[in-house]
Amino acid sequence: MPDSLTRSLLEPLLGWRAAAVPGASAAARRLLLDHIGVAAWGAGSEVSATFRAHALADLARGTGPELPLIGAGRSCSAVEAAMANAVAAACFEFDDTHTPGSAHPGAVIFPAALAATAIARSEARAGTGSAAYPRHAEPFLDAVVVGYEVMCRLARAVNPPAHRARHFQPTATTGHFGAAAAAAVALGLGLDQSLAAVSLAGTVAGGSMQFLPEGAVTKQLHPAYAVQRGVQAALLARRGFPGLADPIGGSRGFLLAQSADPRPERLLDGLGTAPAEITVCGVKPYPSCRNTQA
Repeated sequence: MPDSLTRSLLEPLLGWRAAAVPGASAAARRLLLDHIGVAAWGAGSEVSATFRAHALADLARGTGPELPLIGAGRSCSAVEAAMANAVAAACFEFDDTHTPGSAHPGAVIFPAALAATAIARSEARAGTGSAAYPRHAEPFLDAVVVGYEVMCRLARAVNPPAHRARHFQPTATTGHFGAAAAAAVALGLGLDQSLAAVSLAGTVAGGSMQFLPEGAVTKQLHPAYAVQRGVQAALLARRGFPGLADPIGGSRGFLLAQSADPRPERLLDGLGTAPAEITVCGVKPYPSCRNTQA
């Protein structure tokens, strides 16, 4: 194993361009359309309306770029809008699925990438922010593809049954890492800052499965907080806040802390040669848990 599994994962991915990864751009566009449709429908739920009111009245007090609240005909500041859209996308169990990782990346990665891209573009227009902001054609799609790759590979490596045995939901936990990676790419961060971003998001990654025995809707909050912490972690890392050497594979890192039987070898297996993880994600024909689809 390398000295830092996290660095070994991020280093090649920061050079990825969606257009150059077979099937990735087409998959990203297809899943984005699915995300928008699912979030638009979810926006009509009581849970989504409650969080949207929270985002508008309690959270969205800052300045900066705005994003639409999908399905609501309103906008608010980018990170808070992204959180609300994440809740909407998760409301009816219709969000896309990465079956090997038992996770739903779209509800996390798309809102995070949209928020970070909006921030980066606003700063670029104003002449502030990172001088390394990507100038190529599609930094948003690049951010999405990398975010999916980090989140889904980590979901494989944490070994979903063993992760759930410790009562964690993979979408919530691995989503923190994926959102941070997507935001780092959208903001044009280098390797050290991207590693810090993933560290800062990962150190607070959680997501209790207690919603299952209680039939509660706390699960719908999981992608929202992954989005918020991922984007904020990337912004904080850009300011120079230090991270960890190996937040994923360290002796007290994510895999060992949150899995009863982690499979660290899965994190890097086939990286760059196997199909991109975004290309193996599927959309649901029915709004219910993936295990009930058949």
